[in-house]
Amino acid sequence: MTPRGVLLILNRTPGATLRIARRLEAEVPNVKVCGIVLERPQKTSNSVRTMLDRVRDLLLGLAHAFPVRPDDALEPSVDEFKQVCSRKAWPLLLVRSSDDETVGNFVRECVADLGLVLGTARIDSAVLGIPRQGFLRVNSVHVSAKGNAHVSSVGSPPEPTKQVRVAFEPTVDSKAAPSVITFWLPGQPFDTPAGVAMKTELISNDLMIKAVECLALGKAHEIPERLAAWTAEMLPACFDPEPCDGRTNLLDSSKWRTRPAWKLCLHTLVLFSPYVVARNWYRRWRGKFPVVILFHHLISDRPHRMGIPTEIFLREVKFLQKCYRVVSLSEAMAILRSGSPEVPVVVLTFDDGYEDNFLNLRAVTEATGVPVSLFVCTTAVSAHEDFQHDRKNGQSGFRALSWNQIRNWKSDQIEFGSHTRSHFDCGSPDIGRLEDEIVGSREDMGRQLGDRPRFFAFPWGKAKNMSSQAIEVASAKYECSFSTLECENLPSEGNLPKVAGRKALPSTVWELDLVVQSIFDLASRVRR
Repeated sequence: MTPRGVLLILNRTPGATLRIARRLEAEVPNVKVCGIVLERPQKTSNSVRTMLDRVRDLLLGLAHAFPVRPDDALEPSVDEFKQVCSRKAWPLLLVRSSDDETVGNFVRECVADLGLVLGTARIDSAVLGIPRQGFLRVNSVHVSAKGNAHVSSVGSPPEPTKQVRVAFEPTVDSKAAPSVITFWLPGQPFDTPAGVAMKTELISNDLMIKAVECLALGKAHEIPERLAAWTAEMLPACFDPEPCDGRTNLLDSSKWRTRPAWKLCLHTLVLFSPYVVARNWYRRWRGKFPVVILFHHLISDRPHRMGIPTEIFLREVKFLQKCYRVVSLSEAMAILRSGSPEVPVVVLTFDDGYEDNFLNLRAVTEATGVPVSLFVCTTAVSAHEDFQHDRKNGQSGFRALSWNQIRNWKSDQIEFGSHTRSHFDCGSPDIGRLEDEIVGSREDMGRQLGDRPRFFAFPWGKAKNMSSQAIEVASAKYECSFSTLECENLPSEGNLPKVAGRKALPSTVWELDLVVQSIFDLASRVRR
């Protein structure tokens, strides 16, 4: 029987609840969320946001000429959550505990075909048999470095771990059946509680949706085989644990800074100087803020010369969401073409198409809702192998995404663009080779994904890597191309530049704000 009505019982945050409910309806045909039981989140004390935080946000808002959002505004409030549920026609019950006596009556009124329990929510035995196909439970077991296991909610911070198990326990007729699948996520050197929690929540959502798809097709008996095959194909990097003898202290930001602290202090004084403050307020008055496009390569909790650990990237995303408007590449181009960006706009892009991003970057985008764009090399994706430029630098074990991973990743928040076929240096004047690499990669993506990409990023992206012939070839086929020439993109009504500039995404929030505000560029011009 097709489970058309799905009931959710969770002890997650309102934001995480909205994300999984939306994914279910978007990704599983003929499925409708017919009810949500949410354990009411505990109120956070006002003391968490210290006076120092308030002063910092006030000063940043003054310097940016744009108000800084408070931390608690980054996640939907309970009232906002209620409003979304009302618009979506999702019946909602907020309870202190999921074993509350009101849950049974609510579940009966929802007339659900299938119940889904996420996390450690406790369900009264009388409730388990109400949905016609019973309940599917999703939880995780965190295994400490000493090997001691304890069950906890996917969303709660685990203790330092080496492995995380995600177990699916279908429950029918009030009796717990054996686990459908057990998935182990080996520890990696840069793992942190926050990073592990995000990744396990993402994997839990993925596998739960795949299990519901099987039930919707009437193939419950195939769930173990299908989920095992999906994890083996989609998350192979997770099965290759890195040596993890000691945990890296990610809180020590000095390990990730590219500039000494004294230089950053001097540049921070420039940020709050009368000139920069006046410049930003003048831009606000005219409604002419620049669009800053940031680029990087991969989010990974394994050491890579071009990588950023998951939790560090999460902090940067939250900072950008507080202080700027983070938009998709398509929206940014529309804003540039409008000629009047009224707020400071930031875009996040990633080059090459590393497989690690399918877990780590996707975990952050799903947890925060931030849009990103990825420029992929189609030959490496087709081969699903290491990149040649990594091999030249003695780096191995960091494969390209596969086409199936890209197809599974496509959503409203994610855009894929072209990065040539083979990471070709487009400084060449050879028209035939340029068309094969630049236009050919566009055709490759069209065949594999159904849509040809709108945007192109030049590999390496410096002036010497973009011949005039390459720019003309790219301009004939793409709406806009992107370099790594660090500059602000200023609006021009009705027009887009042939090649827009991008700035390198640093690995600390301190440097990030100075990059977005072009303080390093300003200091360089003054020195010249």
